[in-house]
Amino acid sequence: MKQVSFLPAFDSWAEVYDSQPNPLLSLEQRILNSILPDVRGLDVLDAGCGTGRWLQQLADREPRSLLGVDISPQMLLVASAKLGGLCDLRLGSCEALPFGNGVADVVLSSFVISYLDDLESFASEIDRVSRPGTTIFLSDMHPETEASCNWKRSFAIEGRGWSLNQITPVFESRGFEVLLLM
Repeated sequence: MKQVSFLPAFDSWAEVYDSQPNPLLSLEQRILNSILPDVRGLDVLDAGCGTGRWLQQLADREPRSLLGVDISPQMLLVASAKLGGLCDLRLGSCEALPFGNGVADVVLSSFVISYLDDLESFASEIDRVSRPGTTIFLSDMHPETEASCNWKRSFAIEGRGWSLNQITPVFESRGFEVLLLM
């Protein structure tokens, strides 16, 4: 699995991830904060939670539970230090989520999808852990934007570069409806 090849880079990035200025993460935060639903009383899963930056923000919104998974033990250590017992954090892959069926009302996956080899497995796993009516938020840098703007990721990790034309039908084939593309 390609994700494993990213592991040393993500582990070494964990210590500085939250403190490095990142305009793309800032943009994502402004946009997602304006469209995230009220999570009060809901079960939230962050697939590829990294240092728990979204889980930490969502903890203040009174969800019933917070779940997080990441492939990087070091990222999870940072997340655990931030969140303590507020979140069930697990080491694992987004292509084989370490949670049971139907555990989430809201799923967030921030800047993860481009590092996945198997988009079908990811979509299948998101479908499996989602309850009926689950809202899913996938964010990443679109490969066409990256190329046309000559943008580079802030860390030397080359992503897979799934386009919206590849991502959308995979999720629609599982019954998900696209409500917003930005």
